[in-house]
Amino acid sequence: MEKTKYHTGDVVAINKTEWFIESVTMRFGRVLTYGLEYKDENGKRNHVDIETGSLETLIKLGESK
Repeated sequence: MEKTKYHTGDVVAINKTEWFIESVTMRFGRVLTYGLEYKDENGKRNHVDIETGSLETLIKLGESK
């Protein structure tokens, strides 16, 4: 697998919400995706898989506000 900017166990902030990176996966032999998870105030776990470029865009948008 290619070198990744983010690693399993890292925490990233998206719109002031801290998401835990639970997995890094190569899909279709060329698309790197991250499995992100966070717990809301009620303790419910929320999960999303997101591709690298989209993740980086969301992080940058959150930093600019």
